[in-house]
Amino acid sequence: MPPQLEEVIATQLVEARRLANHSQVSLAEELESFGEKIHATTVAKVEQGDRQLKAVELVRWATALDVRPSVILCPLDPNEEIEVFPGWPAKSRTVRQFVEGRYPLSAWPHRPVEPAYFSRVSDDVANGNRYPMMATVTGLGEALQTALWGNNETKVEEILEMIIKQCELALSSYKVGLQAYPGADA
Repeated sequence: MPPQLEEVIATQLVEARRLANHSQVSLAEELESFGEKIHATTVAKVEQGDRQLKAVELVRWATALDVRPSVILCPLDPNEEIEVFPGWPAKSRTVRQFVEGRYPLSAWPHRPVEPAYFSRVSDDVANGNRYPMMATVTGLGEALQTALWGNNETKVEEILEMIIKQCELALSSYKVGLQAYPGADA
């Protein structure tokens, strides 16, 4: 069974904090420099899943850790599943696209995507959803950058392997497309 969203957030916060070279104490101090009155024990409680972040705190913590909020909310592996609602898992990629405003997240798989959703987001974001593989590679590139900043060699190798797999998949899809539409590359 995939981890619940609350567990993912706690795990991702620990990872983001470590990559930013913060201890629980130094993160609390960083948040205080932004005007957030917080103690290191609060950081520990959030990381242990004993306390949930409020939306405003998510923004502030992401700022202090120098990551996008979606990094805190979603595993870096785009194919890892998260239990967003009880009994309803979704891939990390899908949740990340939702959090970043790129695609609606439906609690009911049979519910169609409302065209009105995209009228509420900018054209470039809506058009970007036509290329989900590119969004995956871009997200992995950003994850790689974070891992490089944190000097996390194991994570760098893991992400590079995921990027290679996605590129191989893209090449395979491209070749299939050329076979289906001869002359399309001209």
